[in-house]
Amino acid sequence: MEERRILYESDRAVEKNLRDIMKEQEFSVGKLSELKDGEMTQVSAGGTEVVLARVNDTCYAVGAYCTHYDAPLVDGALVATR
Repeated sequence: MEERRILYESDRAVEKNLRDIMKEQEFSVGKLSELKDGEMTQVSAGGTEVVLARVNDTCYAVGAYCTHYDAPLVDGALVATR
């Protein structure tokens, strides 16, 4: 079975294949040395707002806003890799 997820664009749900969503793209958003272990920062990558989190010298990128409440994740707490 093919994986699918729902994205929201202009207040309407749009279903897309994960393969279409997760195409590999690279954007320069800053220096790794500027993000300390255990910290998060919000950046724009190709016009999309994302939160970068550094945990044990590994960086994670997620959408910048909570999918339930549309609250900025950068204002939340970083616990382990969540």
